[in-house]
Amino acid sequence: MPNETIRKLSSLNAVPKRLLGAVGGYVASLALAAKKHTFKAAAEMAGLDESRISAAMNLAQMPEISRSVLNRSVRRRLRRFKRLEDRLVFIVDGTIVGRRGKGVENAGKHHSGSGFVWGHRFVNFVLLGADSVLPLASEPIYSERYARENGLKRRTEIEIVVDWIQGLGSTFSGEALHSALFLFDSGYDAKAIQHAVKGVGADFVMSLKSSRAVNGTSVRDFFWRTRRWLKNQTIRLNAGSGKKRARRTFSVRAAHEANLKGFGLVTAVCSVAESRRGKPKKYLATSDLEMSPRDVLRWYAMRWRIETWHREMKQGFGFVDCRARRFSALESHVRFTLTAYVLQREAGAAQITRGEHELRKAMKSIKAEANKFGSGEALRSRLLAAVQDIAA
Repeated sequence: MPNETIRKLSSLNAVPKRLLGAVGGYVASLALAAKKHTFKAAAEMAGLDESRISAAMNLAQMPEISRSVLNRSVRRRLRRFKRLEDRLVFIVDGTIVGRRGKGVENAGKHHSGSGFVWGHRFVNFVLLGADSVLPLASEPIYSERYARENGLKRRTEIEIVVDWIQGLGSTFSGEALHSALFLFDSGYDAKAIQHAVKGVGADFVMSLKSSRAVNGTSVRDFFWRTRRWLKNQTIRLNAGSGKKRARRTFSVRAAHEANLKGFGLVTAVCSVAESRRGKPKKYLATSDLEMSPRDVLRWYAMRWRIETWHREMKQGFGFVDCRARRFSALESHVRFTLTAYVLQREAGAAQITRGEHELRKAMKSIKAEANKFGSGEALRSRLLAAVQDIAA
């Protein structure tokens, strides 16, 4: 497996030859399912000393190398990627890598759904497909101190998203972007992002902050005052996956061609889940004026797939397993986890554990030995030695 990964990385022409062994072994180890992914495990898999892996990950140029590796592996994967309903569907969401300890670079306090978490925040961009998710990029948010000490430009989360959207023209054609759809939660309810999406010719479906102005008043007050003349609709959508698929019922009111302050005309939707009365109302908006309220809810519900993808990355690919003090090493680690995910999905095989990998490696060695002339005696000697080791 390390040799196969090294061969794939070599074909990308993004990693210097002197680093191919260390980077290939590291990416290959991340592709294996494990409770923890460490430098030691990667070194054992690559047949190198642990210091080689650590030194490579802490190189000053490794963040740019990891970015180039991810970009080129994604471009290759896009050739056979099945689009969802024949359109590009992008999801943008942030995730926090919790960190504690002295000397950890770029760590800070970040807000999450359950409170504040001390660590690092990354903005993830994924492409939603018919049967899979393709991660496109993961951009870190720098603290003022870290950016100043390392001569980096500090950008807010909104600025990172705007810059990324405006740069999509280098990867996708204008025709493809004109039918694209962006899905955002309320954390990205910003005029700059909405104008950036329209600037590339795409549309968005996003959750609005309750204080965002629609038709001259906050969206919360707007739907409260118009509750008498905006009809309630009952919409049922399938939820979950697999054999047991639940149906959720929503009570919906929609205002067509509403004026979203700072942007323009949108279709605004107020949605309440009937099965979750204790939950607050959800205010949604889309720039596609021809989209029905049902489709607004259906598309926004698909945004949950990035949350399940986050869980898969953290549990199976070691997204949060790097414990290096240097933030450049953590930044490279995150991009290498995305690369491992892309290569593993490209292979089309299920993710295996390290034990299964070692077993396959041993079986392959035995098969190669069995094909040699006079292999019977050699195999008997190996089996006898193994039995004696067990007995001892």
